[in-house]
Amino acid sequence: MARAVEAGWSVLAQRGGALEAAVEAVVVLEDDPHFNAGLGSTLTADGGVEMDASVMTGDTLAAGAVGAVAGVPNPIRLARAVLAEGREVLLVGEPAVALARRHGLPLCPPEDLVTEAARRHWSAPQGGLEGTVGAVACDGRGHVAAATSTGGLSGKRRG
Repeated sequence: MARAVEAGWSVLAQRGGALEAAVEAVVVLEDDPHFNAGLGSTLTADGGVEMDASVMTGDTLAAGAVGAVAGVPNPIRLARAVLAEGREVLLVGEPAVALARRHGLPLCPPEDLVTEAARRHWSAPQGGLEGTVGAVACDGRGHVAAATSTGGLSGKRRG
């Protein structure tokens, strides 16, 4: 958790914006297999990973979100790209992954996001992997932003 705080604070210390600080904090959590987001996501009913993420700015109320995304290690960056494009607020599934490709975001085979812990939990549910990660930041201009990412409920249907 301290690494996520440090990542967000580093952006703010360099006079970065609240949105980027919140996104960078969540990226750290998505990269940590101990959290139900990104690499640590729970598995769907058929044993895959589908993730959701969203961002929102407090000053303009602009938002961007993605749902049912597979093969994108950091769906929070993809939600940020949806916001940046400004055409839609929410993209789901393959259209969202196509946007990730257009923006040059890292992609991976979906199975690379399946951890042994998630597989064990999926085959013998025991609680403890549910949840969502998130961050809220306020920058030097007083702008506030929030970012959240999740693998969703274990055993959920795809989509």
